[in-house]
Amino acid sequence: TMLKESPENLELTIILGMVLQRENRWEEALLLYQDALSSDPEDKMNLKYYIYQIRDKQGHFDQAIDVLQDIV
Repeated sequence: TMLKESPENLELTIILGMVLQRENRWEEALLLYQDALSSDPEDKMNLKYYIYQIRDKQGHFDQAIDVLQDIV
């Protein structure tokens, strides 16, 4: 896949995470978002919001609130 050929491509990583999230493949999307976040992108706020959305959908409300508090 393109992501395997260009693992440093943050934009591609985020787009793939969004696709996986829409397909309810939350754990896979979460891993991609966390990987993108760990490489210190400029888009931290959006990535954290995507992580919040997944934690909320999974019913992990404490973790979702922690992510939201980290955003503000």
